[in-house]
Amino acid sequence: MDSDSTDLAFVWIAKVEAGDAVAVSHLRGVSQVEAALDTNTLWLRGTAETDELPSELVRLSAQVFRLRPPDGLALGDSEIPVARLPELNWQPLHEVTQPKVTKPVLPGMISQSVRLKLVKSEEDDLEPNVLQVPLSSLVKWVGSAPELRFETLKFAAGYDGSALIWGTPIPSLPGNRFFEKDGVAVPLGQTWDPPIPAVVVAEAMLLAPGDLGVFRGEDWERVEASNFVPVSRAAVRLSAQNPQFGGTS
Repeated sequence: MDSDSTDLAFVWIAKVEAGDAVAVSHLRGVSQVEAALDTNTLWLRGTAETDELPSELVRLSAQVFRLRPPDGLALGDSEIPVARLPELNWQPLHEVTQPKVTKPVLPGMISQSVRLKLVKSEEDDLEPNVLQVPLSSLVKWVGSAPELRFETLKFAAGYDGSALIWGTPIPSLPGNRFFEKDGVAVPLGQTWDPPIPAVVVAEAMLLAPGDLGVFRGEDWERVEASNFVPVSRAAVRLSAQNPQFGGTS
């Protein structure tokens, strides 16, 4: 993107909390929007051919600036920068907000010497803290549940139209229930054979803080921390509207 182009009225810069990344998905329809991550901040930039911001950007709760070359950030029509844009690695928006799910090369293999399998657990008093449901079910639930009910939960939307809800207490919805410990989730009522501590499994899966490793049968997947956002009506609704998650608008 050429920020010095005279064919454009201005370059806009938006500053969003990284945890609200899902909420920017509706900007995918805006031409040439780029994004960059900087610690806990998601930066967006784009161009406007008139003095008005794209309507999709106005809908977003974000701090918006005009770029005053080379790196000044000004508010409104002011010519005086109030901040500087840090050096960032800009990428197309869809690459930054695209969920990353990593699956093992050898399903169920933690190492060449240890092969895990799931067996029935003798512990029958564990409470589930991860739930997989259709994203549409989560939409309906947050639409009627009080905010207090989901303020401790986070979720990640999947390409298959599902949602992973993580936290307690999980919703009373039909779905696949898991028990998570040290970032590793197994189906409720099951455990590993041989009995390896969850923290060891997490290290073998190369889980970073906030990642979730989910075991299903003989396969597992790693859902990165950046894919999870707090459950809110706005975040769930925007995810459901996103075509990559099975949305229609």
